Amino acid sequence: GPDTGVTRVDFYLDDPGALGAPIHGERLAPYDFVNTLPDGMAASYDSAQLADGVHTISARVTLAAGGEELLVATFSVATVALPLLDDFADGSADGWVIRDDSGSPSSWNAAGGVLEQRNLVGAIGPALDGGYHRGTYAYLAAGAGLSDYRFTVRITSLSAEGHDAGVMFRYRDNDNYYRLLSNARRGLTLLEKKVGGRYQTLAKNARALLPGRTVTVTVHAIGDRLLVYLDGEPLFSAVDTDLPWGTVALYARDHALFDDVAVEADPGDP
Repeated sequence: GPDTGVTRVDFYLDDPGALGAPIHGERLAPYDFVNTLPDGMAASYDSAQLADGVHTISARVTLAAGGEELLVATFSVATVALPLLDDFADGSADGWVIRDDSGSPSSWNAAGGVLEQRNLVGAIGPALDGGYHRGTYAYLAAGAGLSDYRFTVRITSLSAEGHDAGVMFRYRDNDNYYRLLSNARRGLTLLEKKVGGRYQTLAKNARALLPGRTVTVTVHAIGDRLLVYLDGEPLFSAVDTDLPWGTVALYARDHALFDDVAVEADPGDP
């Protein structure tokens, strides 16, 4: 593995030549930029303290066989100004990135004032991960650095068979996010998380999103508190520390409509 033969790694921020003092050093694997959490995951770095623009992370790697290597990577910081709003009235899905996770192609299109996903994206094989579902989703690229927020969206499931529709939040990548999904076929709604590629159910109940009915889903992500409301009524409350930041996404396994997306600074419980 990449940790073999390494005795120490020193990390530098905005010091591509590693000429100054390191901001952090580690002698044991895994070697993480900030530090390593008790569960083995890397601790997150709060980029809000950095100015907008391009920054560098440098790692001076000390090898057990002698000598050193210097690794340098760049990243960009862009301040996100809330609210982020999209009612798709312009017929555009600009800013949304589509990801198909089921092995079947999706069909997303912004028209008629909604964002629509039309295809059934698999029910077996690659569309399942143990007992958990894979589908298709559109994530909002501009929200990548967000942490605390209120996320609201109107959802209409048009799946004749009652397949999943829902949302994702604090989405970092395909292996790390929270997800709320409703499945009329199974008669339940689930609050799940996926961390390091592994799913876990945080909460569930028997209130399912019925095909043809439009509902408003509201998610409050405030520190380690996750609050979910359906049409203004409390649905779930959970406490979890694994994913402190990330953007929002719209999720489906079949025909569904999404409208009136709003990501706002959270004013507190409604």
